[in-house]
Amino acid sequence: MIEPGKKKKKRFAAKDGAVAAFVKPKNCHYTNLGQIVEMDVDGLSLKYLSREEGHLKGESVMLDIFGIGRPLLGAGKVECRVVNDIPLTDHYSSSLNIRLCTLEFQSLSREQEYSIGHFVDVYALREKGQAH
Repeated sequence: MIEPGKKKKKRFAAKDGAVAAFVKPKNCHYTNLGQIVEMDVDGLSLKYLSREEGHLKGESVMLDIFGIGRPLLGAGKVECRVVNDIPLTDHYSSSLNIRLCTLEFQSLSREQEYSIGHFVDVYALREKGQAH
């Protein structure tokens, strides 16, 4: 059995234009926008700028996933569990730092599963000869 939070399979690198934003559930405002680094149908890793410490391991967060390249594509808002959130830079706490957050999708509806699957098909960089 694979431990919770451990990747079950290889994630795919994301194409330019694959982005996601953390969303505050109460008012639906974006708090941080970031670039998707890698993804699969179970979760993703997001590089983002923040003045804050980051998200706690195991914390539940809302994420809006979309593509701003060609084609423009939205996968919608999904609930995620934070697997890890680490700083990639170490500047003063009041300045912007780059962070890498690894997230696992939670409680997806069938519609969300389809939307995320389609998003991965369109925005994942796959090796030649690999099936979609």
